[in-house]
Amino acid sequence: MNPKIRIGRWTASLVLVAVGLLLLSDELRGREDMLLLVRWWPAVFILWGVEYIVMLLLFRRKRGSGRRFRVDFAGVLIASVLSASVFIVTQQNHYLHLWNRVSLDLTSSAIEFSEAEGNKFAKPSIDVPAALEMTGLSVEGINGDITVRRGFADRIRIRTSVWVDQAEPEEAKKIAEKTGIRVDEGKTLSVTTESQPYGSLGRRQPRVDLEILLPSQRSFDIDIRTNGGSVTLNGVQAIRSISVQTGGGNLDFANLGGNVVASTSRGAVRIDTVAGSVQAETQQGDIESSNVAGSLKLTTILGNITANGTIGDIAVDTRNGSIDVGGVNFGLSAQTLNGNIAVRSRFVRGDWSVYSAVGRIDLTLPAFGSYRMDGSNGYGDIRSELPFAIKDRTLTGTYGEGEFTVRADGNGDLNIYRSE
Repeated sequence: MNPKIRIGRWTASLVLVAVGLLLLSDELRGREDMLLLVRWWPAVFILWGVEYIVMLLLFRRKRGSGRRFRVDFAGVLIASVLSASVFIVTQQNHYLHLWNRVSLDLTSSAIEFSEAEGNKFAKPSIDVPAALEMTGLSVEGINGDITVRRGFADRIRIRTSVWVDQAEPEEAKKIAEKTGIRVDEGKTLSVTTESQPYGSLGRRQPRVDLEILLPSQRSFDIDIRTNGGSVTLNGVQAIRSISVQTGGGNLDFANLGGNVVASTSRGAVRIDTVAGSVQAETQQGDIESSNVAGSLKLTTILGNITANGTIGDIAVDTRNGSIDVGGVNFGLSAQTLNGNIAVRSRFVRGDWSVYSAVGRIDLTLPAFGSYRMDGSNGYGDIRSELPFAIKDRTLTGTYGEGEFTVRADGNGDLNIYRSE
C-alpha cells in the first residue's frame, strides 16, 4: 500500500500559528495586528502552492518511494474557519463598522437622491419662539445639507430650500409644494423633513437644504440625523452634547461648546475650536482637527488624520492613511495599517502608543521630562537626535524617573527628533 502525502497540513499549521502569534501580540502590546489578516489572507494560497512544490521536489529525489500526493482541503478549511472565528470574536467593532457601511450603501442604492441642480424653490421661513423650557434641537433629514449657526436673540428661524432635478418646471413646482418640514415644539424642538418622492419608479427624493438659526445667548443639546447630506455647525453652544450622523456628506464644525459625537459614511471631517470632547469618524475621507479643549478620538477607514492643539487625551486610528499630530498634552494612541505617522510635542505628560504596520514614524520629543522611550521596527532604519540606545532594531532610553512610556512600533523607518 502506497502512503499518501497530504498537501496543506503544513500550510494549515502555519496559518494557525500565525493567527495565534498575532492575537498574542495584540494582547501583550495593545496593538491591532489581527487586522493584517484582512490584507494578507491571499498569502494562504501562496503557502499552499509553495508546500506542494517543496514536497514534489523533495520526494521526487527519492525514486521508488511510491508516495502519492493528496490535497488536504479539509485541513486548510478547518484552519481557515478557526482563524475567521477568532477574527470575528476579537475584532467585532471593526467588522460591525463594515456591516454598517454596507447597510447604508444598500439603503442608498434603493433610493435616488436629487442633486443641488435643476429647479430650486425657497420655502417661507419659519420662526419659532425660543421658550425658556426649550433645551434641545432634533433634526431628521432625508437628503440635503443641514446648517446650524447663531442668529437672532429671541427666536429660532428655519430656512428651507428645495431642489428638484430631472423634472420639468411645472412638475418640479408641484413636487416642491408637497415637500417641506414638520416642526414640533416642546422641551425639544423637532424638525423633520417631509418630501414627495418622484420619478418613473417613485423612489427619487427631492433635496431639502435646511438652515437653522439659534438665539445667540441660548444653549441647546443637538441631535441631527440624515440619510445623505453635509452638516455644518458654527457658533453653537450645547448644554451637554452635540450628536450628528449622516449617511454621506462632509462634516464641518467650528466654534462649538459641548461634547461632540459625529459620524459620516463618506465624507471629510473638519473640526475647529471645540470647548469639550470630540469623537468623530468617517468610513472614507480625511479628518482635520484643531483646538479641541477635551479628549479627542478620530477614526477613518480610508483617509488621513491631522490633529493640532488638543488639550486632552488623543486617540487617532486609520486603516489606510497617514497621521499628523501636533501638540500632545496627555495620553496618545496613534495607529495606521498603511501610512506614515508624525507626532510633535514639547512635553510628555502621558503614555504614548504609536504603531504603523507599513510606514515611517517620526517623533519629535523633548530632551527633558520624566518618560521612558521604547521603540522597535521590523525593517528600516532607526535614527535619534536624543541620547537613546539603538541596538538590534530597538531603541530605548529614559529621561528623569521614566514616569510615562513612549512606545513606537512599526515596519519602516523610526526617526526621533529633538523638540525646540
